[in-house]
Amino acid sequence: MKKSRGWTVYIMECADKTWHVGYCRDLAREFMKKYSRSGQWFNLHPERLPVKLIFSEDHLHFKEAYAKYLYAREMNRKLKSKLIKTGKWPYGGSWRIFEETGKIKIIPNNQGKWTNDLDF
Repeated sequence: MKKSRGWTVYIMECADKTWHVGYCRDLAREFMKKYSRSGQWFNLHPERLPVKLIFSEDHLHFKEAYAKYLYAREMNRKLKSKLIKTGKWPYGGSWRIFEETGKIKIIPNNQGKWTNDLDF
């Protein structure tokens, strides 16, 4: 894992086959800080280690990384696996993300369709 410019959105697969979504500035540092045997996660979730990186998208602006992180957290496993296999974001969720006065908000979309208000 090399240090990249910008922000990174990632998905880790834990030893118990659960997936953890996160975002960070430096993926290598985040991995050592959280997911090593001396990291935060080992103290909280030792049964979930070791973890492996199964998806990452880097060189993102903060607002884009944060919006994608929030969207990925709301995605079900089927949509996440589609994202991992294709590398393309599946906009089929029931949430829409938009930017308003510099703050990113998530609101439910009552039509059940993705509305691409941010240009991903």
